[in-house]
Amino acid sequence: MKKQRILNASETRSEDILRAALDGTGYRVFARLPIAKVFQRETGETLAKRDREFLKSSELDFVVANFDSIAEFAVEFDGPFHQLDDAQAFRDVRKNRLCSMADLPLWRITDTELEEFDRYTILEFIIMRFLSWRAESGDINFRIAAYISTLDEAQKTALVERGIADPIIDPAVHFDIAHPFPKIKDVAKRLLDRHGIVSLLAQPMPSSKAFRLFADIFAPSQEHFDGHDLVVRCDYVVSRSREPFCGTKTIANGLDRKSSDIVKKGAIDFRLRASLPIVKDYDPKEAPIEYFMREGEMPISFPELPGVTPHDIGETVSEYLGFRELEKWADKENPT
Repeated sequence: MKKQRILNASETRSEDILRAALDGTGYRVFARLPIAKVFQRETGETLAKRDREFLKSSELDFVVANFDSIAEFAVEFDGPFHQLDDAQAFRDVRKNRLCSMADLPLWRITDTELEEFDRYTILEFIIMRFLSWRAESGDINFRIAAYISTLDEAQKTALVERGIADPIIDPAVHFDIAHPFPKIKDVAKRLLDRHGIVSLLAQPMPSSKAFRLFADIFAPSQEHFDGHDLVVRCDYVVSRSREPFCGTKTIANGLDRKSSDIVKKGAIDFRLRASLPIVKDYDPKEAPIEYFMREGEMPISFPELPGVTPHDIGETVSEYLGFRELEKWADKENPT
């Protein structure tokens, strides 16, 4: 008999990030917590025998609980060979399903969420948005309601034309604008200071200095699912103006586009888990709605928290990565 490590290196790193990000907030992190301590079967609720056995024997890597010691969400770390083990995949499906049944958001992360981008990780970003939404959503909704109260009936109707809400009254849009990936502006400012490449995010902008180069970042330019992963593409372009300019330029403006030449363009993809299988016979190549129509139940759940969705994370992180690709190019080529 000998002792063994409780957490591997990546799990230890995950725990460190979670505890640091939640320090002083009142939320608590529990590692390797038995599922039976998180969920309680309701009176009359039935579970399959294997689900009952799994409920008693399995655990969650990390559980974040609120002030009343009620679980808010869970985090599971999946290593690089995790999905190659069929038995593990079946256990994951069972765990995903139990979390879905209990309305407990479950995020499955990999080393990507632990990688440092300008000394900041995606896992930190997820926690930051979760905390910020809790602190700011009430005020956002209040401001939207106050704006709507100033409109007449025709204007209010126009805001929900064809059943689609105008972004101006969507709290998530307001929140997304206020909370991009924090390091985007750092990279944009370095491009401006080191290479004279202007972008809409490079602030503060010198008021009198003239420039020739400007960058455009389009994220997301494309999105698609690959299995249970969301793949978000960011397109990036650097253009050289034929005449010096002050302020900002963008090829989204026809005049700016016609008066400049493209000197660099490319694209980069960012991938993250966007859905979780909750039935073992589901093939992600099939549309979830088709499975639902045939079997009468949804085959997947979604790892979403208040203020955080995979789409939100993918869009803004891909934008950051687009700026980073431009910075790598500019550091190497030193354009003028």
